[in-house]
Amino acid sequence: MNDMFALWIKKSLQVFAVLFVQAVQDHILDPDNPALPEREMIATQRYFSSLPDTMLSLFMSIAGGASWEDVQAPLKAISTVYVFFFLFFVSFTYFAVSRLADSVRNIFGFKE
Repeated sequence: MNDMFALWIKKSLQVFAVLFVQAVQDHILDPDNPALPEREMIATQRYFSSLPDTMLSLFMSIAGGASWEDVQAPLKAISTVYVFFFLFFVSFTYFAVSRLADSVRNIFGFKE
């Protein structure tokens, strides 16, 4: 069970990180797109400048190391579609974590 959970976290981080890095880079490099506001451009460089940085940002979002608002702000400036993808990632990952915690509690017979 723990191996499947770890695999889910790893693969989902990779898939969503690729999606977000590609979206941000496409937006920045396309001359037809409007420039991002300064605040969002700084956040883009901080959270989405590379694949490892994006994976770290996503992990920090689900682990409480970064505010969701700060991480999703540049995505919102690009398109609200990416905000929905971000919220799906966070929500589904939290659901998986809560299911894992319930499973561990049931397996070991912990009482609340």
